[in-house]
Amino acid sequence: MFKWYRDCHVCIAYLAESTSVNDLVYDVWFTRGWTLQELVAPKTMKFYGKDWVPISNSTNDKQDPTMMNVVSRATGIPLDDLRCFRPGTRDVHTRMMWASTRTTTRIEDIAYCLIGIFDVSMTVAYGEGKRAFYRLIEAIIHRCGEWQIMAWAGKPSADSAALPDSPRCFRELVACNISGDGVPFDGTWRGDRHFFMTKKGLQLRVLLVSFPSMDAELHEGVDHRKSQYGQCTVGVVDYFCYDTSGQGVLRPMQDHLCLLLHSDPFDPFMDWHKVKTSDLLFVRANREKKGSLTTVWL
Repeated sequence: MFKWYRDCHVCIAYLAESTSVNDLVYDVWFTRGWTLQELVAPKTMKFYGKDWVPISNSTNDKQDPTMMNVVSRATGIPLDDLRCFRPGTRDVHTRMMWASTRTTTRIEDIAYCLIGIFDVSMTVAYGEGKRAFYRLIEAIIHRCGEWQIMAWAGKPSADSAALPDSPRCFRELVACNISGDGVPFDGTWRGDRHFFMTKKGLQLRVLLVSFPSMDAELHEGVDHRKSQYGQCTVGVVDYFCYDTSGQGVLRPMQDHLCLLLHSDPFDPFMDWHKVKTSDLLFVRANREKKGSLTTVWL
């Protein structure tokens, strides 16, 4: 369907609850899952309000600065993406945030409506329920190397504790000093680019940090709430790498995204498991902290 919208001469959107450009932010059209691709895919678009009255005088609302500024505020989608969107598995976290406030009538559609956004292939099988979103994330991971995809909290998928139940699980991240291809501007590398799904679960290299710690603090959310977890172990996913020595680095006074981990002391294999949290967890080191990276299967 994405290609159908992308190749159309013009996409017409009927906003039944709007009478002017000022009403757009409240229209239910912007809360539906399938309308996300209707919004970003076409190159030419025309919005009509109640009783099919044009909302603007433009022939192409995507070239109308006033219209696009209002739509951008209503959806959180940047102007460049509204006007010239490129599908693919780039900026996955950001695109999941666009979908996090949207709903669909059928459970499976919250995954199916994003297939074109991420340009992945997967079969449509109504009746599979929430497993559809698990399969979508799995397909994305095969082509994505961005640590930001781990920035979710809340209910995990029934098929894997390492993957989210729906787009609503994704949480806001503070802007990072990282270029579009995942490389910090100073040339170092950040996070594991080669995580992937295996029979044992999500294989990921993390920097393990145990708490309480004398040289690091653990807090929840981007508003730096004090962590409710006392003695625990976390796996930092956005550590810095200066070389290929297998060492991860936490920079001082900088927030590093991490996963709360647990291992069963009676398990002979001592595998780590991801623990459900209600919000994102971050580690902040008081000084530069180095350590060997550990491969975990979650």
